[in-house]
Amino acid sequence: EKTMLQDNLSSLGVMIGSISHSVKGLLTKLDGGIYLVESALKKKELNQLEEGLEILKQTIARIKKMIFDILYYSKERQMKIQNLALMQFAEDVADTSQTKADFNGVSIIRQFEGAPAQIKADPDFLRSALINILDNAIDACIMDKGEKTHTINFKIIDHSEEIRFEIRDNGVGMDQKTKEKIFNLFFSSKQNKGTGFGLFITQNIIKQHGGTIHVKSTRGRGTCFTITLPKQIA
Repeated sequence: EKTMLQDNLSSLGVMIGSISHSVKGLLTKLDGGIYLVESALKKKELNQLEEGLEILKQTIARIKKMIFDILYYSKERQMKIQNLALMQFAEDVADTSQTKADFNGVSIIRQFEGAPAQIKADPDFLRSALINILDNAIDACIMDKGEKTHTINFKIIDHSEEIRFEIRDNGVGMDQKTKEKIFNLFFSSKQNKGTGFGLFITQNIIKQHGGTIHVKSTRGRGTCFTITLPKQIA
């Protein structure tokens, strides 16, 4: 019991430290966005005002996502499985990430043709899992300082009794060591910009749906996540 308590306290300490770094970074971004908005209002510069508002919107979205991740980790709830209109669901997921992608010059190419009309899933959980991966893909493109055009292909593939979501980017990619750790709790390749919750939670969500998640990546050549889900959950 003493060893278990020590392990739990150690994990709690790592979690608090990770979250603290992330919150500090988000507060800095909020301050920057507020400064741009206030400065733009004084100067009556519309372009600067739009830039400041965009930073504020993105930062608030990241705070919402962080809170959802923390709540998911601290208290798992039972899935609420329902019929999903797959095409509309996928469009909504892509729309959520589109603003951040546009702001950073990243194109999201949607390839939903031939997708089945419906699948059974928990919409909130599955949406969070896919947005986590899309967010990572956008960050990978931002981190790639090459001059190439950055794109993310978001694809749905119909396979008999299964459905596959494929998210492929041409960003910075990962080496083998990083790839082996990305689903570990508290591991983040974004230094103090990530909590280490996202992909850990994503993997758990996919497992709860009876699915699998695989990643292929090469340093400097991009990454591809493939999520395979059963159309009917037992």
